[in-house]
Amino acid sequence: MRILMELRPAAEGFSGIPQDTRLLYSMFRGMSEYETVGLLNSHRRLLPTPPALTDDMARTLFDASRLVLHLQDSQRVRSSALPARIANKAGYIVNHAYQVGLLRLMTAIGRSRSVYDVNAAPFFDFVWRSYLAKSLPATELAAHRNAKFATIRPGWMALQMSGVRVFGPPRYPSLNTDGYGVFLSQTPWPGRVSRGTQLVVRYHDAIPIFCPHTIHNPQWHQYTHYFPLRDNLRQGAIIACNSEQSRSQLLELFPSAGDQSVVLPCVVSDAFLSRSGKKSVREIIRANLEPTTELRFNSATERERFYDKNLSDTKPFKYLVMVSTIEPRKNHSLLIAAWQELVAELAPELKLIIVGRPGWHCEDTLALMARFQRRGQLFNLSGVAASDLGALYRNAEAVVCPSLAEGFDLTGTEAMLAGGVVAASDIAVHREIYGDGCVYFDPYSTSAATKAIAELLGDGSEATRSQLLAAGEKIASKYLARAVSPQWDKFLSSINTSKSKRPHEKARRQMAE
Repeated sequence: MRILMELRPAAEGFSGIPQDTRLLYSMFRGMSEYETVGLLNSHRRLLPTPPALTDDMARTLFDASRLVLHLQDSQRVRSSALPARIANKAGYIVNHAYQVGLLRLMTAIGRSRSVYDVNAAPFFDFVWRSYLAKSLPATELAAHRNAKFATIRPGWMALQMSGVRVFGPPRYPSLNTDGYGVFLSQTPWPGRVSRGTQLVVRYHDAIPIFCPHTIHNPQWHQYTHYFPLRDNLRQGAIIACNSEQSRSQLLELFPSAGDQSVVLPCVVSDAFLSRSGKKSVREIIRANLEPTTELRFNSATERERFYDKNLSDTKPFKYLVMVSTIEPRKNHSLLIAAWQELVAELAPELKLIIVGRPGWHCEDTLALMARFQRRGQLFNLSGVAASDLGALYRNAEAVVCPSLAEGFDLTGTEAMLAGGVVAASDIAVHREIYGDGCVYFDPYSTSAATKAIAELLGDGSEATRSQLLAAGEKIASKYLARAVSPQWDKFLSSINTSKSKRPHEKARRQMAE
């Protein structure tokens, strides 16, 4: 079976959906029963016409190089200079309007957009660093050099907007996916596939629907979640949910989707099994400070003096760690409040390490963090390699996962795999995934969080920590690729690519209603 797998999210961040995309792709590449082709699609830009396969090798490489630049252009942060920003915005508006108009025309006349093969071998450095390296170890690089890739010209946002109709439901464009048994998208897909291809949608969570107040640009996220998902189900897509919690929320939205949904968990990187890292926690902190939130100093000497004082190796370094983008749903403010109670009542020297970049609606949280950063009590890191993150997990007094809502939450399983102990909010998905491998607390109660974390601190915590470490190792091992790949193999083997991909008539009527 040939699988066309969307890689777009892999170029967009470190954790969450980007990480699951990379690890899932790596797992598929290790499954010899399937030929997995990575779709290098753009978020915004209209990509150039793919290189023609001609005898003019120089021209072919030049055209392929243009494609690489357009993909990179869609990902990079633009210059802050005002003229450059204006020019970029104007260019994007023209480019986007052209894409949307062309897609609507082709949909109206019944034509599908092509999927083009791409020879990425000469530009593998770009593919590796842009799509894969944030989650995969360098030891896997050679295994992916011979990977096959494809692309489509329209950007993901244009696919979304081209489906918008003033009257009536959205009508999304089609892709010509002939030759592929499965097309695996990483979010609800704003398009249709060929009749001989089974569309499989990776479903991470229903946050845009059930927690819209916690996300940025919520109207756009709601629209791009609900309408493509509804259309995917109508065309017979199978929704591959990452947890039972995600599936239950899917069925709240679409009760008739039971026969079109399965649960296939996220993959946790086996890099967290390694104990080979030689860096100290203090070295990891110094090397990975988040530049947008780091304190400003008058001189390099003042900076060195500050960190030498607050990261001193003359006494034990005790800390809590949280790994997440800084945004409302992740509940940083509750953790900071609980940590301060612990510092005041139980552990005066306890530090707090927050690994994650600023996201959205986080101004108050950043201001609160800055107060303790200036005292040398709190450190904000980002871009931490898996081996170093494993060391942070392993040496922490506790890894805290205080989220208000999640689809899976990789942090806790990573920490368990690395040999850390976990305290997590008492939400349904944490109970499902973490089981008896952590202590739980009410995510709305500072005192409950303080009490739960306190169980893992001090001389009387050895028995609790030992119990959690033993349970956590067993739990986390269920999410390694070697345990998850047979589940995907069983699922993919069950797909009959020759039958009609439309859902049963009854289900289609129910969804239409």
